[in-house]
Amino acid sequence: MGMPAARVGDPHVCPVSDGPKPHVGGPILPPCQINVLTGNLPQARVGDLAVCASVTDVIAMGAFNVLVGGSPAARMLDTTAHGGKIVKGEPTVLIGTSGSGGGGGGGGGGGGGTQGMQSTAKSIDSRIAPPWTIMEGGNGDQDRMATNLTAAARDGTPFCEQCQKGQ
Repeated sequence: MGMPAARVGDPHVCPVSDGPKPHVGGPILPPCQINVLTGNLPQARVGDLAVCASVTDVIAMGAFNVLVGGSPAARMLDTTAHGGKIVKGEPTVLIGTSGSGGGGGGGGGGGGGTQGMQSTAKSIDSRIAPPWTIMEGGNGDQDRMATNLTAAARDGTPFCEQCQKGQ
């Protein structure tokens, strides 16, 4: 299943701290892609900036098969340069995994995965399967995920495997 599209103003959390002061995170900064509106806000992309405590954070991961203004579209749970995550997005526009591919061997092959942007208005199916899956789950889990990620950033506790390895 795809993840909600990230836009200007959507929050991210940051696990980094400068000694006793945690970064916490903040909103994605304008301009993003001003001529692509997602839920009436400019679509965020890899390379766009987000507020953080000391230095501005940068969106580092996105849907590399969905380009917006030549850059991968950013989604909820995509990673930032500080190791944080975008924790909210537009629930009516889903970008990313909407299926999975299967392996083939011998006499048969697996079915291809579908990728792209899903919206109540349109769907793009590029049939490109990435080498990873970010998360399974429906839109009902968004509030719970955002609450957990925000609490982890506030408390300075790891919220992903890589964060745990860094401690």
